[in-house]
Amino acid sequence: MKQRKGKLIGQVVGFSCVAAAVGCIVLTVIGILRVKGTYLDMVHEELNTAGTIADSEFTMMWDGDWEYNDSTLTKGGEPVYEEYLETMLELKEQTGLEYTLYYGDTTVISTIKNASGDFHLNQKAPDVVTAEVLKAGNSYYSPGLQIEGTKYYVYFGPLTNDDGSVVGMMFVGRDASAITSTINKMSITLILISVLIIVGLFLIGLWAIKKSSKAMNDIAESIKEVAAGNLQAHIPEHLLKRNDELGTITESTLNLRDKLLDIIGTSVKLSGEVTSSGDALADTAEQASDTSEMVTSAINGISEGANSQAESVQDSASNVSEIGVDIETISDNVGVLNTNTDDMKEACLNSMKALDILVNQNSAVVESMQKIDEQIRNTNTSVKNISESSKLITDIASETNLLALNASIEAARAGEAGKGFAVVADEIAKLATESARSAEKINGIIEELTIESDKSIAIIEQMNEELTAQSGHLDVTKQNMEVMKSGVDTVSVNAKEISSRVQNLDSAKANLVDIIDNLSAISEENASTTAETRDSMDNLNSTFEVITNASDSLKKLAGQLYEKISYFNIK
Repeated sequence: MKQRKGKLIGQVVGFSCVAAAVGCIVLTVIGILRVKGTYLDMVHEELNTAGTIADSEFTMMWDGDWEYNDSTLTKGGEPVYEEYLETMLELKEQTGLEYTLYYGDTTVISTIKNASGDFHLNQKAPDVVTAEVLKAGNSYYSPGLQIEGTKYYVYFGPLTNDDGSVVGMMFVGRDASAITSTINKMSITLILISVLIIVGLFLIGLWAIKKSSKAMNDIAESIKEVAAGNLQAHIPEHLLKRNDELGTITESTLNLRDKLLDIIGTSVKLSGEVTSSGDALADTAEQASDTSEMVTSAINGISEGANSQAESVQDSASNVSEIGVDIETISDNVGVLNTNTDDMKEACLNSMKALDILVNQNSAVVESMQKIDEQIRNTNTSVKNISESSKLITDIASETNLLALNASIEAARAGEAGKGFAVVADEIAKLATESARSAEKINGIIEELTIESDKSIAIIEQMNEELTAQSGHLDVTKQNMEVMKSGVDTVSVNAKEISSRVQNLDSAKANLVDIIDNLSAISEENASTTAETRDSMDNLNSTFEVITNASDSLKKLAGQLYEKISYFNIK
């Protein structure tokens, strides 16, 4: 027998654990990238918002235009350095951000300090910043700008006079090391969680492999014992208590062992009885053969006067015997026919019951499909209602956008007093635009969902038609089975009638045998000797010889049967 190593469960569990670990690693990498991207977007938005608020705050603190003369920053002709620096320091304390005010491309107010502890003043902005902010009038964002030896995430916004001309820049920055540290901490946390999950998966996998492999090995050993002929092999009790496939296999193995034990035990017992019966039959046949030879010698001197009549009687007896054999054959065949008819009748009844169950299940499936069709149609109606609501959102967004535009126009007319309101109106307009775009995407999704829903309805209707057709076929099949059952009943009645007539024929055969026996007795009375008796004794001797040979063959077969059965251990 080929030696096999039980690795199936280990391979299945190992593959599952590796797949789960790979998935966990991929999710961790994606999570780190998403967290980093989200955090950087939040920093960008934070700097943008802080810059906008600071610009609005500093612009509205004093009226008038910005000027920088003789190292003095004024607004509307009033010096503002001390007041603005104090405000910037307060903002830094509240937000943790660095603030710097540029007049032109040079820093004039800043919360950033150099290595000596002095404020970062009279420093030029990078060319790329001045080109984008001072010349183009746009804001500028960078995730990596070196200032006084420290890397910052920075935002530059244009600083304008009342006439809209750009005279400087508002800088807001956050120390990059703090952001990097936070991202690294979050990444390490995700990695540690993934490692713990992977280790836990492998530990669970090892536990499952150990437990299942032991159970499989125990079952395999029990089956090997039974295959080796040991029908007394022990099957562990704990395997029978399992509620999975291994428990089913164990229970089937136990039932097979018990059945084999019963069959083989009975066969061994019958083998011994056959051997004993063969010995007894051989002894009896030998004694009968000796007696028959003595009788044959005694009747050899009997007269052969009525040979012709005796031969005729013998021929008649032979014909009657052949008739009797034919009658017995017919009787056996009729018995087999009755048995097969009963089996066919039972099979027809079982088939009709199965068809009834199938018809009921088919009806239940049709009813379920109708309920699914109704549910899908209700879902389709709900989708259409959502579509109408989405269109309403689109209309509201358009109206909001128009109102925001009007508000921006009114804020522009209001001048300085409306600048703050203009920023709010601009944000409302952006929100309305995003809402409109989202509504358009929702409308697209709803259209696709409606199309798929219509397809599902068409498929369900087709399935309902097919199920209805199947119900018709089942009814036709059931009718055919009923016709077959009627035919089987008719065959059964006819077979029983034939059996009854065969029994009558057998009785007639017995009466004919009696008549032949009486005729044989008359021929014996008419003859002083009977050759028939001598021939009968010769036939009897031959029969005893056949019986002796048969008993020998029976003993040999019993020995061969016992030799084969002895392969199994039942003790």
